[in-house]
Amino acid sequence: MVSLREVHDPERRRPIRITPKAVGVILALVARAGRVVSREELFAEVWPDTMPTNDVLTQAIAQLRKAFSGDGGDPARQLYIETIAKTGYRLLAPVHWLADQGDGEGDAGDAGVAAEPAAVEAATAAPVKSNARPAGRLYRSFLVAAAASLALFGALLLGVYLWRFVHATPGSPEGPERPYRLIVSELGFETSPTISPDGRMVAYASELPDGAGSLVKLQASDNARPRVLSQPPPGWRDHAPAWSPDGRRIAFVRSGDQGRCEVIVVPAEGLGEERSVASCTGTWMLGFDWTPDGRGLIFGTMAGMNAASGLRILDLDSGRWRALDYPVAAGDFDYAPRYSPDGKWIGFVRNPQFGDLWRIPAEGGAAERLSHESAQINGWNWLPGGEQAVIGRSVGSQSRLYRLDVQQQRLRDFGLDDAQSPAVAQATGTLAFVRRQAQFGLFRVRLGEDGEPAGAQRLFPSLGRDLQPVLAPDGRQLLFASDRSGSYALWWGVPASGDPPRLIENFRPDTGQPPDWSSDSSSLLALGQVAGEERGIYRIVPGAGTVQRLPVPMEQPLQAVHGAGADEVLVVGSSGGGRAELALFDSAATSWRRLAAIDDVTQVRYDRQGKRVLFTRADRPGLWQADARLSAGSVRELEGAVPSLWRFRNWAVGASGAIDYLDSVPGCGARLSRAGAGRAQPACLDAHRKAAENGFSSDPASGDIYLAMAVQDGTNIGVMPLPEEPQGAWVGIINWLSGKEK
Repeated sequence: MVSLREVHDPERRRPIRITPKAVGVILALVARAGRVVSREELFAEVWPDTMPTNDVLTQAIAQLRKAFSGDGGDPARQLYIETIAKTGYRLLAPVHWLADQGDGEGDAGDAGVAAEPAAVEAATAAPVKSNARPAGRLYRSFLVAAAASLALFGALLLGVYLWRFVHATPGSPEGPERPYRLIVSELGFETSPTISPDGRMVAYASELPDGAGSLVKLQASDNARPRVLSQPPPGWRDHAPAWSPDGRRIAFVRSGDQGRCEVIVVPAEGLGEERSVASCTGTWMLGFDWTPDGRGLIFGTMAGMNAASGLRILDLDSGRWRALDYPVAAGDFDYAPRYSPDGKWIGFVRNPQFGDLWRIPAEGGAAERLSHESAQINGWNWLPGGEQAVIGRSVGSQSRLYRLDVQQQRLRDFGLDDAQSPAVAQATGTLAFVRRQAQFGLFRVRLGEDGEPAGAQRLFPSLGRDLQPVLAPDGRQLLFASDRSGSYALWWGVPASGDPPRLIENFRPDTGQPPDWSSDSSSLLALGQVAGEERGIYRIVPGAGTVQRLPVPMEQPLQAVHGAGADEVLVVGSSGGGRAELALFDSAATSWRRLAAIDDVTQVRYDRQGKRVLFTRADRPGLWQADARLSAGSVRELEGAVPSLWRFRNWAVGASGAIDYLDSVPGCGARLSRAGAGRAQPACLDAHRKAAENGFSSDPASGDIYLAMAVQDGTNIGVMPLPEEPQGAWVGIINWLSGKEK
C-alpha cells in the first residue's frame, strides 16, 4: 500500500519499506511503463517547486533496485529499471494492476500495482468487493480461520509498531529512540574511552583546540560536567587511558615529539601525584591493559628502547618485565591485549591493519585465532562471561561494532552506525564507545612550481561520504567510493567534463585497499563482491559497466594491482594462518601461475615509471621496494618512518616517481610530504580539514593531488546497556509487544 511505502516479494519474509520519494519515482515510471522518463520529468513530478540535485534521484533509483532485487540480490532484477545515459530511466518489468485484497470496505489507497515477481502497492485502482463463497469442507474452513488469525496478528503488530513510532523521542531521524546516550557535549574530538568497573564513570582523551595536544578527562555517565584528570606539559599529549580492575587508578600514555613516550599511572579521583611506570619511546603503536590483580600492566608488541615482538607483563612494584611464552613469528604484530573476565585467557589483535582477534592461555601457550575477517580492527573488548567479545571493524565509509561468538567464531552486527573503540564495564554490562560522524568530500589541490598548494577545488559535491579517489593514468578519469546513493558503492567520473559521476552497479566494494587502474586506463582491479558471490578480486570496465570476478588462487585476497607485463598481477592476501603475503601471478591461463612471493606485506603499488614494486610491512612503519619480478636480492628499505602503521594506505606514487605521503598534524589537517626528488619541506594542503586515512592519488603528469577531506567531523562518547542476545522469534515478538525490547 502506498500509505505504508512497502515493496512485497514472495521470496521475502517481510516487505521492504522505501522512502516517499522512491514511491513517487516508481509511480511515475509505472504510469509510463515501457517508455523513457526523463530526469527533468521525474524532478518536476516528484520534487515540485524545489531545486534538487542529481544525487536525490540516483539515490531513489538505487533504493528501488535494491528493493526489487530479492533477498539474494538477484542481478537480473536490477534490470527492472533501465538507465538511459544522460536522459533518464525506463521501467522494463510488466505491470499488473492488483485489486483490493481486503473486505471491500477499504479506500482506494489499498489497491496495488505489481512488477512481477516483486509487488509495489499503489493507490490507483478502485476497491473491489470479494464474491468468494465460504468453503464447504472443514479443513478449508480451518485454513481460512488460520489465515484470518495471522492477518489479525499482523495488523496488531503493525498497530503497535506505528504507535511506538508516533510516540518516539522527538528529533530522532528514524523515529524510535536510539539505544545509547551521548555523554559529552563539547565540540571537537573525544577518543579512546575506558569505563570504570561499576559502569558509573568514563575516562577519555579530549583533543585541545587547533590540535595542540590532548588530555584525559573524567565524565560521569549521567551527563555531569567533565573533570580534567591530567595536565600534560607543553608539546605533549595524554591519551589511551585504561581503568584498573579495582577502579582506583588510571594508566594512560603521554607522548611528545621525536617519538618520546611514557606510561603514567594516576589515582582515579585525581588526588595524588602522577607516576611514570614505563618508557615507550620509539614505539609506533602502543596497546596495553591492567593485569587482573592490578599489580601490573600487559603490553603488546613494542619498538624503541623496550623493543619486544610479543606480549609482556610489567610488574609495577619491581619494574621488571616478563615475556609470555607463546608462538610469535617474525612479522607478527600483537596489539591491544585484554584479559578475559575470568582471568583464564588473554585476547589480542594480530596485525591491526588487516588483522583478527586471537587468544592464548593467561600463562602462555598455543595461540588460537578467533576471527577470520582480515579487516582493520578499531578497538575491542571482552563481554561479561568471556564467551563473547565486541569488536570495532571498518566497513565501507564507517566503523561498526560486532559481537564475536568465541566458540562459533562468528560475527553479528550490533546495529550501531559510526561506532568504534568499545569499552565494557564487566560488572554492569555497560558499553562505552566512540561515535564519529564525518562527511568527506573529494578535492583536487593544484601545486605551484614551488610545490606549494595553489588552491583546492571540490569535486562531485554530495551529502554522502566520498572517499579513496583513484586517478587513471590518463589523468582524466577518477574512480572513488561513496555512499551518496544510500549504500556504499564505486563511482566513476571525469571531473573536467562537468558531468555527474556514474554508479558502478551491482558491485559492493571493500575499502580496505584502493582499486588499481590498468596502464591503458580502460579497466580496474578492485576488492569487493557482487550479489550471490564471495568477496574477491574483480575486473571492472567503467565505460561498459561490466564487473567480472577473477580466479585469484588465494584463500583471502586483499588487494590486486597490475604488474609489469600485460598478464601479470600482484596480489596481497592470505593463504591461511592469518599471515599476509605479496604474490606475483601470470593470469594468462584460466589457472593462474604463481611466479614469486614476499612475506608480511600489507599494501602494494607498481611504479610504472621506475619499473619497481613498492610495498608496506605489517610489523613496522616505512616503505620497501623490489624489482618487477620480486627477486629476493632486490628487496630493500626506502623509508624507515613513513608511512606509519596506522596510515599505511596514505601514500602514492607522484610526479617523477617521487613518493607522496599524507597525514594530519597540529595546525595542518592535510599535510603532504614528498620523498625523493621534489619537495624538501612538507606542504600544508588544508589547515583545517582533516585528510582521510584510506588513500589518495597523485597525478604523475601535473603533480596535482586528489584526496578526500572531512567537510564535517567530530567524535563523541556514547554509553548504553549491552544489547541483549537475539532470541527466538516468538519470544522476541512478545518482548517487543510488551515494550521490554528497546
